[in-house]
Formats: sequence, structure tokens, C-alpha cells
Amino acid sequence: YFGHSGPVYKVRCNPYWENIFLSCSADWTVKLWNYKEENPVYTFQSLDLTDQVNDIEWSRTTSTVFGSVTDDGRIEIWDLAHSPLDPLIVKKRDNEGNQAPRTTIRFAPHCPVVITGDTNGVIDVFRIKNMEHEEITDDDQKARLEEAILQKSSSSTVKTNVNEHVQE
Repeated sequence: YFGHSGPVYKVRCNPYWENIFLSCSADWTVKLWNYKEENPVYTFQSLDLTDQVNDIEWSRTTSTVFGSVTDDGRIEIWDLAHSPLDPLIVKKRDNEGNQAPRTTIRFAPHCPVVITGDTNGVIDVFRIKNMEHEEITDDDQKARLEEAILQKSSSSTVKTNVNEHVQE
């Protein structure tokens, strides 16, 4: 597979569909791959992002949701069922205080919580509000992801206010 133009930092397999995985890189992008295809299915990059993406993680409760963290300290939460063009949530560092790059992101296994760590040794815990977290079967999770990937031609996006979704 060739798709990134810089070092790849992480690769994560989707927990609901073994064919699908994500990669993140110093080239400022996250890519979604199907292991049966040579080229990436999607490339994700926020327009204002000019820093490397250090880590990625699939949600354990929703097959179409993943998160990423970057050198400029931001957290992005993407939902392929919502839009492959823009993250659903972007949480940037405040202008004051800690400006350290975020290096790791994890979703809690059974609740709407994201945990991040940075180069200063700081761990932040965020509650994600107003996002779908319904219990469905693994087969339904896979079908949901397949449908979202098939809607690749969708070009509509809806930006939301990060304060509606993230609580420190």
C-alpha cells in the first residue's frame, strides 16, 4: 500500500470489519484502507491542519466513528456516517496554557469518553455529548460501516459547535 507522503505513525484495524483499517502520518492526514485495495478509500484532513497526526483510534461503540490527535494539540472526532469530509468534533488547545502535542487517544469501551495524552505527560478525559451511542449487534455495526463507505460520493457536511459535544 502506498498513500502517505511521510512517516506512518499508527495503523488501527476496525473492530467490526477486519477488511478496514486506518493509518495516520506526518503528512497531516488519516487514511482509511480496505486491505483488498491498493489505494486508500478515503483521505481525511482538516483544511486548517498543518501538523502531523500522531495517533488514531476507532470507537468501540460505533463502527463509523474514529478519533485522531495531532502535533498542534487538537482532537478530531470523525463519523463516516455523518460526513467523510469534515470532523464532527474539533477540540483545539486554548491559546493559553498547555500547548504540547497530543500523542495518544483512546475511547472508553462502554461509555462516551475519550482519553488523550500529550508530550508533557498530561492526560485529559473528555465526555462526548449528543452523539449516538446505541447498542447494536456486531453484524449491524459492520453493515453500518459498509453503508457509510459506499456513500463515498456524499458531499454534504454539517459543522457543529464543539461545545455541544465535548465536556472536559
